[in-house]
Amino acid sequence: MVWSHGPWHFDHSLIILGKPRGPGEVLKMKFNMTAFWVQLYNIPLLGMNMMGAIVLAEKIREIIEIPNESKECCGKFLHVKVVIDVTRLIRRFLRLWLDEFNTIITIPIKYERLLEFYYGCGLIGHSLSECMNVEARRTALKNHNQNLEIG
Repeated sequence: MVWSHGPWHFDHSLIILGKPRGPGEVLKMKFNMTAFWVQLYNIPLLGMNMMGAIVLAEKIREIIEIPNESKECCGKFLHVKVVIDVTRLIRRFLRLWLDEFNTIITIPIKYERLLEFYYGCGLIGHSLSECMNVEARRTALKNHNQNLEIG
């Protein structure tokens, strides 16, 4: 149950579990990969099927699971479980080029059960106020202030 129902959190921090290999030397284990269920939105109707789910999920990272109901999806999003490296930038969206229609589709990604994540820099584990990337903070605050003036 622990492996299949993650990711897990404690005190607003992500807990990453690792299955030991070989003798299980903890100092040689890396705790940077974890599984997330993701929701992929704005999928063209032609891609709302198992093949579309596979193609899009592979663009995020390694696929763990695609629910059986994704064979012929008719909902608002595709639902897939992927493994991601939490030390790398997290993708906010995918871009899908459709040759036949000469257009690019933007596919937003929603990570389920992801607590602290700052989209400005793309790293897990902190929010805007804690971000050490000065340029990402500056851009986020500038965009936020522009939205306040418009709205």
